Amino acid sequence: MFWNSIFILKKIRNFTKILIVTVCIFFISNSLRSAWPLWTWHFFLLAISTPFIVSDFLKIFKFKKINIINNLISIFFVVVYFHLFTDSIHAKSDHIQNVAKKIESYYSNKDYKIFAMGDMAGKTSYLLNKKLIQLEGLTSGVEMITNIKNEKNLCDVLLDLNVDVYFSSKIVTKNNMIYVEEPSINTKNAKKMRGILRVKPKKIFESNGVKIYAFEIKNKKDCFFD
Repeated sequence: MFWNSIFILKKIRNFTKILIVTVCIFFISNSLRSAWPLWTWHFFLLAISTPFIVSDFLKIFKFKKINIINNLISIFFVVVYFHLFTDSIHAKSDHIQNVAKKIESYYSNKDYKIFAMGDMAGKTSYLLNKKLIQLEGLTSGVEMITNIKNEKNLCDVLLDLNVDVYFSSKIVTKNNMIYVEEPSINTKNAKKMRGILRVKPKKIFESNGVKIYAFEIKNKKDCFFD
């Protein structure tokens, strides 16, 4: 088995070996460090490396239709990149920015002073000329990071900070209750602050599937955690 492996490696170009190692390191590092989807990220590496890797391995097994396979793979990545390019060709395709603009337009002239938000808080805080407390990330501050590590009641955090409006990018409705959590990343391993809302969203801001739910918190009856 060992000698067979050595034989295969000798047949593969050094450039392809480097591509294989690079792709492996990329996926391992991102799997360990990030809970974000890799959709647009991994295509950058795969689009370059896949045709070379497949080509070399098919040559080892003397596959006759190697050129057809390579062409199909190349066409696939060209089509995918073209789709991603056309989807983001205009500034209006920045759906997070679109939502942030809608939030700013709706709340800029309303008598609300303190806002709180987890995901997408960066652009919203920049456009909304009011106090916006970030509920996740390093920019949220040491105290908020400590709250997340301790999995503090999200409702207690919102009420202690006198938050008027809480923006959520992810909600789960069950038994007429709305369950929220920050950070809202899709992983069970991360520490999170959790809360339950009795109030319905006052406003839903949306752009091409990106949704932000605005909850107006007035007292403990509106937000609690059991």
